[in-house]
Amino acid sequence: MYIDHKTLVTHDRHQHAIVLKWSPIKGNTDALTQKIHELTPLFVNTYVKQEMEFARHHPEAIATDFMLKSLTLFAKDLQKIDWQVFGQQLQKHMHNFFMTMDWKTKSSTDDTYFFVVAHDTKDDAPLGALQFFISPTFEPASIKAALFGMNNDAYDRGIEQLLMSSIFKIRPDITRIFLHTRSTNQEAIDRYLSWGFVVTPNKIPHWTDMEYCIEKSNTLQNK
Repeated sequence: MYIDHKTLVTHDRHQHAIVLKWSPIKGNTDALTQKIHELTPLFVNTYVKQEMEFARHHPEAIATDFMLKSLTLFAKDLQKIDWQVFGQQLQKHMHNFFMTMDWKTKSSTDDTYFFVVAHDTKDDAPLGALQFFISPTFEPASIKAALFGMNNDAYDRGIEQLLMSSIFKIRPDITRIFLHTRSTNQEAIDRYLSWGFVVTPNKIPHWTDMEYCIEKSNTLQNK
């Protein structure tokens, strides 16, 4: 892997060339909202799968869950949920969530956000994206991996790990990454565990908190 300004060139697990393009954006700016809007198709693709899986496992939580409660109308009778209709409405809901949220007001001017987008070298098509950010409210040298999205055609190429490991190429001063994912998202949890993340005490029901510390693992730094 080599770094040229804000471009990281590497290879997926099949040795196909991948370009990781990254950009820093300050919090509380219109640029932050615009960037998330630009990447909404990738984020929606991933979060619809995550939230659909959670809803199927915990239909009783739909009415109170902050991500799903707007879909309560489509899950009134927990024994007769039409999951096809629910999935269609979830798709619309997640698109609206990313596109109508005023992300500018959800951030602070003291925060710095980084967006890393993986591109295919053949046609420059976006394959996946990761948003992470640093904040003075975090522990020293800590960063939060916040938003993640993948194109359906890009799974099983190891791009998820390339995106996560790029954190240490872009910010070599970082010693800790933390994140949270749905407790039902076992595929992601297993993937994070294989990279060296560990589960930490969770703070929000139905979510799993995890962290990666460089003194305990070197998997991502060496990728």
